Amino acid sequence: MPWYLYLAWRQLFPTGTKFPPFAMLSILALAFGVALVLVVQSVMSGFGQIHREKIVATSGHLEITAFGAPFSDHQIWLERLESVPGIAAAAPYATGVVMLQFARTPVFPIIRGLPPTGPEPVPLENLLIVGSRDDLDDDSLFVSVSLANQLGLFVGAVVEVLSPVALEALRQDEVFCRENCA
Repeated sequence: MPWYLYLAWRQLFPTGTKFPPFAMLSILALAFGVALVLVVQSVMSGFGQIHREKIVATSGHLEITAFGAPFSDHQIWLERLESVPGIAAAAPYATGVVMLQFARTPVFPIIRGLPPTGPEPVPLENLLIVGSRDDLDDDSLFVSVSLANQLGLFVGAVVEVLSPVALEALRQDEVFCRENCA
């Protein structure tokens, strides 16, 4: 018997006792700890699966992006992708961080601009609680439930959306006073 098992056995079952309470408590604590780790790991794995399904439902299985420059030849990629068997839909979109403000509360969500016509990259109708894709125009947008709850938005609410370019232009027009500003 290896020395570490011998020492553990001697600590759990000292001579003269058949089954001491310390040994029983040690074994129960170890079993409880292992069971707790298994339960937590199972719950977290389930949450991970739910999050992966939501990400795929809103973003699709594949994204082709261009780094550093606008993606000007997207039509060629769309034709190539649509010719591949098994691809249900492909569509270009623009995405970026913007400032969205409602009732003097600013947030900085990621916004995604979809083309007004053509195939949907993801089936929006399955994701929408209120409205449809036909409701979208140049002056409307869909927001997530969590963002709507955070800002207190309702259907028909008017929000301000500012891009980083617009924010930079506003910043350059501001006058900053550092001393004796009265």
